[in-house]
Amino acid sequence: MKAFAIACGNLKLTVRGINDFKKGYQPRCNIVKDEKGDLLADSHSIVARWRNYFSQLFNVHGIKHVRQAEKHTAEPLVPEPSAAEVELAIDKLKSHKSPGIDQIDHNSYSQEEGLNRLQSL
Repeated sequence: MKAFAIACGNLKLTVRGINDFKKGYQPRCNIVKDEKGDLLADSHSIVARWRNYFSQLFNVHGIKHVRQAEKHTAEPLVPEPSAAEVELAIDKLKSHKSPGIDQIDHNSYSQEEGLNRLQSL
């Protein structure tokens, strides 16, 4: 099978096969602790434990007082630009230049519909 992968040019499968050959057999251990600290090795009981864990983690109906977290940012909050500021910035754009990252050219901004769409962002 690995020789076939090399012959067909499937590099990903080839590298995986070489790495498996170098590392040799490495047994995998799937053991999880339950709420009491007992070890679970059966795949069905492990899945049930994870299901129980996440249902407890995401189930916040039992909490009565949830405090609102404050938002801390590294940058100060900047007010949204006014319509006059947007128009002034569009007037400063040079025509016959290639568009920027957004792939929108100068003509799209200068139209009334483009101006309204840009202000709504």
